[in-house]
Amino acid sequence: MLVAKLIFLQAYWYIAVVFGAQLNLYVYLCAAFFAICNYFLYGPKIEFKYYLLFLVGFSLYGFIEQIGLEYLGLVNYNQDTLPLWLNALYLVFLCYYGDAFNYLSNKPTWLLTLMGAVGGAFAFYGGVKLSNIEALSHYYYLAISISWAFFFPVSIRLFYQRVTMDLEV
Repeated sequence: MLVAKLIFLQAYWYIAVVFGAQLNLYVYLCAAFFAICNYFLYGPKIEFKYYLLFLVGFSLYGFIEQIGLEYLGLVNYNQDTLPLWLNALYLVFLCYYGDAFNYLSNKPTWLLTLMGAVGGAFAFYGGVKLSNIEALSHYYYLAISISWAFFFPVSIRLFYQRVTMDLEV
């Protein structure tokens, strides 16, 4: 079942990146729906209210990152509004927590930082190549790398700390 979920999430990433600009709001709403369904289908060991809090937090982080990078002139999203489809990928990313990323919960922070930096930069590089996003500078990928070097280990630590707390209660 986990393998099917991972294939689905990767397929969703591809569809969102390739068709997201045309289906902006729909892609975002589908991502929110999938993330909620993920909670009930796969039952991560975290209270629903905290899962929703992570969902909102992931989305806010994505919006702040997007706005900041555009403000710095590092990226052009080539649309009049914020690319909700890009932010939708943050919502779907939460679906990996609670099962696929369980093995990362006790890894050293330096490793999670490295994974976030490299994985984030490569994911965004691939996304830019497939989407209508235009990276205006190579510093865009450096900024993404730094952002994900922070976001990934912090989100893993916070999520699995909450899971541990919920299991103890």
